Amino acid sequence: MLLAGMLLFINNIIGLFLPLRNEEIYHEKHTGFEKDITLTEEQLYKVINADIANSEKYILQLNEAINKGIAHYWNDNGIDRYNLRVPIYENYLLYFASYIYPKIFRKYEYSHYNKAIERGIGLCSQHAIIISEILNEKGIESKIIRLSGHVVSTALVNKEKNLWWILDPDYGVIIKADISKVEDNPEIIRNYYQNNGFDKNTVENLINIYDKDGNTVIDSVRSVSQITSYAFNYYVEIFTYIVIWIFPIWLMTPYLISLRRKYCSCRKT
Repeated sequence: MLLAGMLLFINNIIGLFLPLRNEEIYHEKHTGFEKDITLTEEQLYKVINADIANSEKYILQLNEAINKGIAHYWNDNGIDRYNLRVPIYENYLLYFASYIYPKIFRKYEYSHYNKAIERGIGLCSQHAIIISEILNEKGIESKIIRLSGHVVSTALVNKEKNLWWILDPDYGVIIKADISKVEDNPEIIRNYYQNNGFDKNTVENLINIYDKDGNTVIDSVRSVSQITSYAFNYYVEIFTYIVIWIFPIWLMTPYLISLRRKYCSCRKT
C-alpha cells in the first residue's frame, strides 16, 4: 500500500510539470480547417483576461481567439498523440476509465475550460464549452445550444435590450441574432458564414443544421437539473481531480501511523 501510494503520488507530481498540449498540433494537416490553430495558450489567455467593459467587443475578440487557439481535431490516430485520452500522468482515474468505459472516456471532452485550452483540441462542442464557461465566469450570461449535428453557444450581449448573439467559435462566426429568430428563419445565418469564407455546400449544410428540430438549449455544463452529459463530465472531473490526491495519501496513511507509533514508543523507553 505504501509503495502504491508513493507511485501514484509521484505520478501526480510529474503530471504538474508535463503539458497536455502537444506542440505538433500547430503543424497537424488533418485538422478540421486550414491553419486551424495559430495562437499559443499565452496568447489566448491574453484575450480571455482582457477588459470586458465593452461586452460586444470582448465577445467578438474572444470568439475569434478561441477559433484560432483551439484546433478542430478528434481523430482516432491522435488519441494518445494529442491526449484525447487523458494521460495517466494527468489524471490516472480518467485514464483507467478510458478502458473501463471507453464510450465516454476513450476520447474525453473536458468540461473545465482551462484543461481544454491546455490540451488545445476538440470538436465544436469543446469550443462551445470553452467560450460559454469563460463568459459565465466573466459575468456575461451564456448558454450552450446543441443543434442536430453541431454545437454552438449563445451570449447575452446587452441586458437592457435582451440582446442575444449566437457564437460559433469552431467556425469563427458570430450570428447577431438569437436562436429563436434563426430557428424561424435559418437563412439568417447564410451571410455570416459566407462572409467568413465558407463555401456554398458548407453553408447549405449549416442552414439545415440550424433548423429547429432537435435543438436543445443548455444553461451551462454544471446544469444538473437538465441531466446532460456535460454536467456529468463537469462533476466527474471535479471528483477525480480531488481523489487522485486523496487516494495515494490514504494508501500511505497506515504506514505513517505505524511509523509514528514506533517513534512514540521509542521515546517512552
